[in-house]
Amino acid sequence: SGNSITESTTVTVVDNEPPTFENSGTSTCTNNQDVTDQIDSTCSYTLNAPGVSDNCDGTIAVIITGSETSTYTFNSPGTNMISWTATDDASPSNSYTCPYQLTLEDNINPTITVNAAIIQDQDGGKCGATISVSPPTPGDCFLANPPVVGSRDDGAALTAEFPVGTTTITWEASDTSSNTASSEQTVTVTDVTAPVFTNKLANDTAIPC
Repeated sequence: SGNSITESTTVTVVDNEPPTFENSGTSTCTNNQDVTDQIDSTCSYTLNAPGVSDNCDGTIAVIITGSETSTYTFNSPGTNMISWTATDDASPSNSYTCPYQLTLEDNINPTITVNAAIIQDQDGGKCGATISVSPPTPGDCFLANPPVVGSRDDGAALTAEFPVGTTTITWEASDTSSNTASSEQTVTVTDVTAPVFTNKLANDTAIPC
């Protein structure tokens, strides 16, 4: 009879699977864990976004601290709350968030210059010299003026008279993370006083044999 009927059916496939992070090196997602790492020699730390995969091809946005980015740079030590969020382009979109705590440590030593050696004659009538010394210039990633402490190898105060001969001063700079750097300076006092005789014999004194 050639009779027929046609019906259409719409099949909708919904993507409800969120993306996942793929960890590698500093590009990590350590969900709800505490992570400790070190500031690098550039006085900063760059955190790279973890790799992301999804069950469906498409654009995946990676967000940290509210901004879409592939890297994030920290310029100081301390504790940071990290939250990576990956979102696919499904409709509605699927997201996966990975929060964790990142603690950055400062293991970078401060810097310190080397003071020039000092050579000075003894003070008149003394076996030493009073010499004013100044600390060398320090530097540090995060501390503007690291404290510098000097100590003499003879144990005397820096303001005390320097004896004839060579005295070594060790200067040490330190930062708030207990990192240190040191340099040495020598102070040499020269003996320029000729010896003198005491109880000198009178002229033309006869000495019996």
